[in-house]
Order: sequence, then structure tokens, then C-alpha cells
Amino acid sequence: MIRGREEFLGFLREKGIRFTEPDEHSVRIVWQGANIYTLPIVMRFDGDGRPIATADCYELCHVSAEKRDVLTECCSVLNERYRWVKFYLDEDDDIVTEIVIPLPPDGTGRFCMDMMLELRDITDHAYPFIMTALWGLPDASDRSKAE
Repeated sequence: MIRGREEFLGFLREKGIRFTEPDEHSVRIVWQGANIYTLPIVMRFDGDGRPIATADCYELCHVSAEKRDVLTECCSVLNERYRWVKFYLDEDDDIVTEIVIPLPPDGTGRFCMDMMLELRDITDHAYPFIMTALWGLPDASDRSKAE
């Protein structure tokens, strides 16, 4: 949706937030979290004009073949805990967090920023649990540690 993307870009410019445009439908912002130093998030607007966008962070970590089952379970635990955000392993065995956003008719710029910040905060909060599972520490099987 071009209008939604343009409103978001206008909001970012107005607030002085640095961003890049990987393509004509996407906006990328690199955040810094409390638990993860570099947290890039890409907001992708629908190219067919539908009022929907997705925000994803696909550069969290790579999962080796021997850790795939453990990290799949980790994603399941996190999906249960954080219902707004989807955690999954992509086809390259990278952990991805994603949120799908139906865009409002007005205030799209602020709304997209709020959703991006929500994804950033949840991803940052979940990162220690992901790292615990990745490195095989005992807390990874404890579902209460994901909270």
C-alpha cells in the first residue's frame, strides 16, 4: 500500500528517525535493544494496495541443523507467550520474528511506528531465552523463563 508507506516515511522524517528503503515496498530501521545490540526491523507494505503490512526481524541468529528441533520448540514456547508476534525458523534456518499489521485508515505513520516498537521490545525481551536454547543451557526447557 503506497499511501501507508508514504505516511510512515513522512512520520519517520518528521521525527528524525534514520531508515533505509530496501525496495519500493519496504522500510528498514536498525534499533538497539537492552539484550541485543543490533536489531534490524523491516516494515513491508503490501504491493497490491491492500491495507496490510508486516514487520519482521530476520537477522536474530542462525540455527545449526543439530539445534533445529530445540529452537523450533523455543519458538513454540515464545509463540504461546507472545501472541502478537510470530517466532519461527525460516528456510535458511534463521530465527525470525514477525507481526502482521492491518493498517488503519488514518494515523498510519504513528500506528506503524507503534507496531514496529512493539516487535522490537518483544524480540529484545525474548532474545535471552532464544540464546539460552541455542547454547543448550538448562533454562531453555523451562517455559516460565520465556516470560
